[in-house]
Amino acid sequence: MDEGTRPQNFIIVTLLILLILIVWQYLFFKTTPQKPQPVQESATVKVKETLEIQPEKTTSIDTLFKVETPLYFATFSTDGGLLSYKVKKVGALSEIELLENGTIAWGEKDVTYKIDDSVNSFVIKDSTFRITLISEDGTISKKLTFYPDKYLYDVEFSGTGTPITYLKGKLKFTQKNIKQEEPFNSYLLRLKNTVKIPISKLKERKEYDLQEVTWFGIRTKYFFTGILNFKNPGKLAISKDELLFVSNRKGFTVYFGPLDYNILKKNHPALASAFDFGSILIKPFAYIIYSLMRLLHKILPNYGLVIIIFALLMKMAFFPLTRKQVLAAKRMQELKPKLETLQKIYKDNPQKLQQEMMELYKKYNVNPFSGCLTLIIQMPIFFALYQILTNSISLKGAPFILWIRDLSEKDPYYVLPILMGATSIILSRIQQTATDPQSKMLMYMMPALFVIIFISLPSGIVLYWLTFNILGILEALLIKRLEGRHGT
Repeated sequence: MDEGTRPQNFIIVTLLILLILIVWQYLFFKTTPQKPQPVQESATVKVKETLEIQPEKTTSIDTLFKVETPLYFATFSTDGGLLSYKVKKVGALSEIELLENGTIAWGEKDVTYKIDDSVNSFVIKDSTFRITLISEDGTISKKLTFYPDKYLYDVEFSGTGTPITYLKGKLKFTQKNIKQEEPFNSYLLRLKNTVKIPISKLKERKEYDLQEVTWFGIRTKYFFTGILNFKNPGKLAISKDELLFVSNRKGFTVYFGPLDYNILKKNHPALASAFDFGSILIKPFAYIIYSLMRLLHKILPNYGLVIIIFALLMKMAFFPLTRKQVLAAKRMQELKPKLETLQKIYKDNPQKLQQEMMELYKKYNVNPFSGCLTLIIQMPIFFALYQILTNSISLKGAPFILWIRDLSEKDPYYVLPILMGATSIILSRIQQTATDPQSKMLMYMMPALFVIIFISLPSGIVLYWLTFNILGILEALLIKRLEGRHGT
């Protein structure tokens, strides 16, 4: 590999990485179908019977009461479920409705509640608040406990009935491009690991024994609502349009809020696993990047600046490796005449040619794969960064400058992708030494492909890559200057 081909090889490998990311984005949500967990005969025979789908009663569902906490507004229906749930503020977002019109979340099937209170609107400021709902036939009592500093509330049943709790309908998407958010819309279950079941791909009803489940729920890209703390074993059934479960009357806890690692963990440690840091290979890197970006954001209130500083830190961290890569490429260029001579001498003996080439590399202390090694080391970090930038609610609604009002959305005027393509060309020209037509063609073709790929990606990712290019240009000029100063 000579110095002239090094920039092209770097671009090609990077382009392949991006293509892998795009394919991975679609495959990421494909889940191996889970076999339904066997139902315990002694404990859940009655539960199984109650979860059989029955014709719904024609009972009208109206507003029963409203609750306001420092974190959200919630409207509860006469079946004990949520008709509306609006988060007050998270990150750059404010007053975000999370339930589609007509959706009922965590109510009880075929139950109508009433409250023994003339007031039907409650404001919770700094203390725990409890309210008790009584079914019209008097067989079920449902006690709700709300907390001023959490996105969760506790549910406790008493009485003689065995209610079936359900979620029917959809959570509301928060992205402008619904097609981009739809793959995130999934059921999540915590078995031994977190299992994702994309709702769009769910073709038949699935059932699970709650003895095997730590928590379960439904997510969009940035928000999650789920159930945990089941008091007794029970059964869960999910289908494309509805989630049903029963926990033998004792109760549970409802979470409804941001799908953010720190917020989930603060509300309940078990929920932290609902946030997806990616595969086991990139999870440690993703967690470090997530933590570092949150730390930087405490210093810099603008997430665009956080991304720029993070790119700078990455460039500084990899500068020694990059310089070694450049020096190795220069030595390879110096060895090129000797390699060509060996190719002529041993053109009919590939095995001997390979042996002589390795001896030559050893003699001049050159590793022909040093450039690839640098890329391989950076790949997990780039995948982890992509995971965080595409999933973090912190970027949703976060502005940068002027026309970039949301770093989670694409650049509406395509300025960043075009600048990224232009800086890619400049970087290639600085690094380019070969003058053959093929190299010149690649120098312009690859950046053009980059622009096509990046044009619809979130502007936060494009900003990172643009910054990385600009820093790469400065880095290349610095390395050339250092080489000239030291005569290397």
